[in-house]
Amino acid sequence: MKKFEYFRIVLYILGIIFLVFVATGGVNIPCFWKENYNIICPSCGITRATKNLVTLNFKEAYKFHPLYVCILFPFSLFLILNDIYTIIKRKITRKADISYIEIVCGYVNK
Repeated sequence: MKKFEYFRIVLYILGIIFLVFVATGGVNIPCFWKENYNIICPSCGITRATKNLVTLNFKEAYKFHPLYVCILFPFSLFLILNDIYTIIKRKITRKADISYIEIVCGYVNK
């Protein structure tokens, strides 16, 4: 269980670093389908929407990808915050608790 917790913490730290790179413009991922076939794929605009979300420009983020801004990003943020809360709660109370991410990953506390 500890290895899985440490892995998730490292993953969250790397995610924060990635968001900083996206917000500063250090990451520019072109869409393969748009570049080669001139077809807009369902994920077109997610990087630009994330950049606008991180810089708190919600109106522009919504223009780039409404589904991501209204559903996927808040749901992902909820799962991550629940997982961090569960990890901290385990450390403080020493009680077995399980987060939604652990449920999705199939981890069962034995």
